[in-house]
Amino acid sequence: MEQRLINYAKAAYELGIESCDLFEPINLIEGSPELTALYKDLSVAKKDRQDITLDIASSCHWSDKVKNFLAFLSSGTDILRLSEISDGIDRLKAAETDVLDARLFCVHPPTDSQKEQIERYLMNRFHKGSVNLHIEIHEDLIGGFVLVAGGITINRSMQRTAFQLERVLKFR
Repeated sequence: MEQRLINYAKAAYELGIESCDLFEPINLIEGSPELTALYKDLSVAKKDRQDITLDIASSCHWSDKVKNFLAFLSSGTDILRLSEISDGIDRLKAAETDVLDARLFCVHPPTDSQKEQIERYLMNRFHKGSVNLHIEIHEDLIGGFVLVAGGITINRSMQRTAFQLERVLKFR
């Protein structure tokens, strides 16, 4: 990871922004060719890019910390590397403790058995003594789940599958 992105991750972490706070912005940007094009186009004035970002963040009801962080990143193209910054936040947090914080985004909460299996998998994969699994219900995923932990995102949602299918169909 580039030093600039590490610095952004440190700044976000010190502001109290967690990687899970960036889940929706990442999906929104990566799922929108229009936003991706806007953030790549440096001929768009910095103030306009920031205003658009703040408008989107406000309409999505993201926290002020996240809004301001995204507005800052939108002044250049680094907002397009938000996934890497999110991973950096996870690495910083993991380095501090033997407890792994993980977020499970799903349409329906897992059963106790499924939750235990997920926690065991994460403890083995990341060599941690325990896991704090935070479950958040997101009906917009349609089905499946997204698991964010230790700098990785495992996206097995129907929403992702639908986006991928839509992209394939558009290019044919």
